[in-house]
Amino acid sequence: MKEKKLPIEDKRIYEIKIRLNREEKHKLDQVLTDCRTHAPDVFRRLLMKNNFPKAKSPMLDINTYYELRKIGVNVNQYVKAVHQSKIKEMDIAVLNELNSLLKIIRSRIISR
Repeated sequence: MKEKKLPIEDKRIYEIKIRLNREEKHKLDQVLTDCRTHAPDVFRRLLMKNNFPKAKSPMLDINTYYELRKIGVNVNQYVKAVHQSKIKEMDIAVLNELNSLLKIIRSRIISR
């Protein structure tokens, strides 16, 4: 697909290079990680709007990741046991536990 041509006044034709010390570079890296963006976007935002882009909050917190990990471990253990013919089907109690963990995680995701 052919790109749409920008008017000459909208083209970015100027390049600016800056030098940062270690502390400044570390702070810039933190901002880029928090905002999930690139340095030119941060600089343009500072120049044009005089503010930093807002940091994007993660969809899941640490506890939710922990709950997901528990679910994954349980499922993997049961799948391995099924493949090794140690069990024929999953226990109802385990299925109920997995279902309750999924409900907790779903509620945390929706509440964000």
